[in-house]
Parts: sequence; structure tokens; C-alpha cells
Amino acid sequence: MVAQAAVLAQSWPELPSHEQRRIIGTLIIRIEVGDDNVALHVVPARLSRILQRDGTDDRHCDSDDGPAARTVVLSVAAQLRRVGKGGQLIVGAGIRVIATPNGALIRLLARAHQLQQQLLHERKRDVHELTQLADVNRTYTTRLLRLSWLAPDITHAILRGHHPPTLTADRLSRATRMPLDWRTQRATLGFHRALEDQYETRR
Repeated sequence: MVAQAAVLAQSWPELPSHEQRRIIGTLIIRIEVGDDNVALHVVPARLSRILQRDGTDDRHCDSDDGPAARTVVLSVAAQLRRVGKGGQLIVGAGIRVIATPNGALIRLLARAHQLQQQLLHERKRDVHELTQLADVNRTYTTRLLRLSWLAPDITHAILRGHHPPTLTADRLSRATRMPLDWRTQRATLGFHRALEDQYETRR
């Protein structure tokens, strides 16, 4: 059974979504979301029956668990946080997740650096002209220019997808009081822990 479980784990990313849902729905009978954790109620006895199936039967196994079926509760640290206009469940405090670059954040930084280059290197160009060329208001242009002076490690982390999960392009573009001090920038945007985890992983 261990070998079968290893094969299932290896092939999991390639399984159809409906098959993944069937397996998860069979193993887990209840999910409880608390203030700082998520608890999964799992029936281990069902695992052997899942491994013996050919994947064509979508029925759950609850009918033949028997009275002695044991339930195991698996708990993981998690918090529901506001991200932009919605919410996101942040799982595993301190656990490093696979980096996923955010296209909207990257486009925002690219636009900010483009405006910076125009301001610094194009002859006789000021913020007023940039505002007209970009067809945006002066306040937004000023915010974008401030983003071009973010700490290099913050910019690098965003490009690699190592930014905090709560940082969105909308939140970054609305940061009207972005400090010039790099240390304060990290604390303001929530990068202190994210960058510490990144450096710890490299050691």
C-alpha cells in the first residue's frame, strides 16, 4: 500500500480535477476553519480503498466504514486575511510556498520605472508633462514615481514572486505615503518576514 500511495502522490498534479475532488471528498469528512487554524477530519481507513479503486467509481466510501472507523484530525496554522477587495486563506505561518510572480505587480513596477527613466533622462521633462503623456492624474503619477525608488531587494522579490500574499497591485498603487527609507518600506509592505524566509532558505 505504501508503494501505491507513493505512486498516487507522484501522479497527483496530473490527475483530472474531478478525480482530485473525489479523493479529497472521500478522505476528508469535515473541514473546520478557526481563527488561526484549519482542521481536517480524515478517515484513514478509506485510503486503502481509494488506492485499490481504478478511479472510475465516484461514490464515497462512507457506507462501508464500519462502526470502528477512526477519524484523525489534522490541523494546520492558517488565517483568513483581506487581500485587495477580497479575502485569502493564508496557510502555514512561516511555511515557504511555491513562488508565483504576480503579473499585475510586475506591470505596475515596470510602468513606474518607465516613468522614472523618462523623468531622469529625457530632456526638459517634468512631472506635469509625464502626467499628460501617461494620460493619468498627477497624484497617480507621483505614486508611481515613488514605487520606482523601492528597495532593490523588494523589487527583486516581487519579480521572483516572493512578495507577501497580502500585497496586491491595488494596495501598492494606493500607498500614498511610501517612505524613502528601505527598512521602513519593508516593514510597511510586509516584506520583513518574507525576505527573512527567503534568505533563510538560501543558507
